[in-house]
Amino acid sequence: MTAPYSTWTWRVGSTEPIEFQLTADGEVVDLSAVTSVEVRFEAHDGSPLSNYDTVANPTKLAITDAVNGKVTFYPGAAEFALTEGHFNAFFWVTDGAGRIASYPTGANFVIRVIRNF
Repeated sequence: MTAPYSTWTWRVGSTEPIEFQLTADGEVVDLSAVTSVEVRFEAHDGSPLSNYDTVANPTKLAITDAVNGKVTFYPGAAEFALTEGHFNAFFWVTDGAGRIASYPTGANFVIRVIRNF
């Protein structure tokens, strides 16, 4: 699928930040008025892996460019130890009225994790 539905390749144990751009039907989502953003990761088999939000985990997930819908995930080796495989990621965004929307629309983000040798 074409951008903005991106795929990243990561090595097992990587702590490199990942920037996501949230979109709805191909249009950038303005995050200026939201109260929280939560990222959810799941393994390729559909089993949940972990989740982080901008309120409870501000050092792990941050809105880095609200107008352009950009959110950055900062993994730590200890709390987010991926193993080899493919992982899906999507976001729950809560607005000021408490409404929750899921992004991106159309397809999840994909993180491909390869072995560290």
